[in-house]
Amino acid sequence: MDINQIKLDNKFKLVEASAGTGKSFALAHLVLRNVLEKRIKPDEILLLSFTKKILVLNYEIKYF
Repeated sequence: MDINQIKLDNKFKLVEASAGTGKSFALAHLVLRNVLEKRIKPDEILLLSFTKKILVLNYEIKYF
């Protein structure tokens, strides 16, 4: 799946896949697209994950 083809709408997104498939990257990419393309503030986005890796990506996006 091409991450750039996912519609940026106001609906919930669920990223579910096996280990090592790039879920954290996909979530970070969707957040970044929403911030840059739709001008949504990072503090208006709720992102839930159960990994430590996403915390690092979230920090990098927040202070981009």
